Formats: sequence, C-alpha cells, structure tokens
Amino acid sequence: MRIPDDWYQIARERGRVAKTRVTLRLDADVVAFFRSMGPDWQARVNRIVSA
Repeated sequence: MRIPDDWYQIARERGRVAKTRVTLRLDADVVAFFRSMGPDWQARVNRIVSA
C-alpha cells in the first residue's frame, strides 16, 4: 500500500474547524504508520481523511 504524494502536503496543513470525539477502529499497521510521524498524528489522519 502506498500513500499518494499529495497526501503528505495535506498532512502538513493546519485545520481550523472544531473537532468531535469519536471512536474509530483502524488496522494496527495504519496507526503505527501515522504515529511514526510524531506528535499531532491524529490531526494528520483527520486532514487526509477529509481531503
């Protein structure tokens, strides 16, 4: 599985919308990938999913 290059730019952008807490089940390797990017990994997931 490969992340498209455009997603890296999206992941760097800052969101300004209020957040809603939810429970989301993801594969362990997906979570490990995003966590490996460092702090704010959940915000990156949000920006990529909303793109």
